Amino acid sequence: MGESLTLHTGVKKEKDDKIFWFSGPDNKILARLNGKPDSAKIYRSDVSLNKENGSLTIQSVSSKDSGVLNVQILNVNKQPLYKKFNIIVYDPLPIPQITRISKYELLCSVLSVSRVTLSWYNGNSLISSTSASDSHIDLSLPLELEYEESNIYSCVAHNSIRNQTKHLDPLQ
Repeated sequence: MGESLTLHTGVKKEKDDKIFWFSGPDNKILARLNGKPDSAKIYRSDVSLNKENGSLTIQSVSSKDSGVLNVQILNVNKQPLYKKFNIIVYDPLPIPQITRISKYELLCSVLSVSRVTLSWYNGNSLISSTSASDSHIDLSLPLELEYEESNIYSCVAHNSIRNQTKHLDPLQ
């Protein structure tokens, strides 16, 4: 997140190739190159187009850039080429916060997350978990202790690329 992302066409650009980049289910045009380097047109301020090879660069990538990007290359001597890119950008994963609600109840929370699972562990044993979908939501998971246990508990927030863990000794 915050870095640039460059998508390559995967073909050697020839002199009169026309290249069109589209995004989303409605195929909104992002950039086009109509055969000549001086014909490049950009439709989004955070996008640039390499006029030599047709690659597309998105600056300061964020989760709003997640989705499908398509490139269409038209060459007068060949069949049109279509290529699809499925982009998934994850926001930074916060460290879970543990709050003691009562002597026997804990609450683990993460704020403004997408595509995240929040889980309670007792040692290496999973106790419970809940998940957030693609929207930015606050996610919480309670844990009820049956008595004053001396076990070490962990709350783990994880997505497909990262884990963040907060440990708690319930006797503290």
